[in-house]
Parts: sequence; structure tokens; C-alpha cells
Amino acid sequence: DKWETVEESTGVNPQSLMYAMSQVALYEARNGVSLRGETYNQAVRGQTRISGASRMVSLFEQADKSTFVHEMGHVALADLKLLAEMEGAPAQLVRDWNTIKEWLGVKPSQKELSREQHEQFAKGFEAYLRSGEAPVRGLKSVFRKFKKWLCDIYADFVQLGGKPSAEVAFTCIKIRDEIA
Repeated sequence: DKWETVEESTGVNPQSLMYAMSQVALYEARNGVSLRGETYNQAVRGQTRISGASRMVSLFEQADKSTFVHEMGHVALADLKLLAEMEGAPAQLVRDWNTIKEWLGVKPSQKELSREQHEQFAKGFEAYLRSGEAPVRGLKSVFRKFKKWLCDIYADFVQLGGKPSAEVAFTCIKIRDEIA
């Protein structure tokens, strides 16, 4: 079954990988550099590292209320791409992915999304959450699904004993009311 988890198929210990990635992200944030040779803007608020099926979101001191949503936009885009490209992916998932690819200007021969395409998606998702308007008609249903997904993460966080800020709690309650 091609829908098995990547952790099971690769044999990579996700806890060890997440710890190592968090240490790299912390070093980079404190020193304003990237171990990949890129220079970071001093006002970096968050960072998302995507490697295969592994996702690591880091929020830094300068993070504001939109940083988590922006970074989760990167995660959502990577997850959708990964799942939609699997053999036997549900037809609606493939249609959603094709809508996103068209909006991002992904070329048929393009294997990986560019940083600019990732940023376009993340900023578009942020704008949708602020205004309720999608950049193009076909993205409204896609962004609505991602919005629900974020609320599900919030609900799991609270159920596990997490204590979100009042602002985060209010935002998610508002989103849940809109979805219902």
C-alpha cells in the first residue's frame, strides 16, 4: 500500500530527526545564518524545514500572530503536493493540487516548488484567513480545507493540555463558527 507513512518506509527515527533539525534551526536563528549557505534577514519570525515527509516549524522571538499561520501554509502546501502525487491519490486531492499548481505557475517539467512559489502560497493563505477572499476562485475551497485543518490541530493541542493564547483561542473559535 503506497499510502503507508514515510517513517515506516524509510526507517528514519522521527524524534531524532526532529531534535537535530530543531538544533540547526536554533543555531541559525541565533546567528542569523543558514547552514545551507543562505543569509537570513535579521527580522526572521519563523522558519519551516521540509525534508521528505519531515516538517519542522520554528517560531522565533520576532514571531507575530501571523507567523504560525504563514509557516503552516508551507507545511500544508508540501503535504498536499506529497499526497496528490502519490499513486492512487483521491481525485479531489489531485484537482486541488492542479488548481494550486496553476495559480503558482508551476511548469509541467518542474519537480520541486521554488521558494517564491512557497511564499506565494503561504502569503495567499494568510490573506485568505484575514479577508475570506481567495486569490483565485478555485483556491477558496482549498484554503477553507486548510483552515479547518489548522483548527483541528488547535483542538488536538488543547485536548493534550496545551494552553493557547487568548488571541489564538478566539481566532480558532471564530474559524470553527465560520466552517460550521
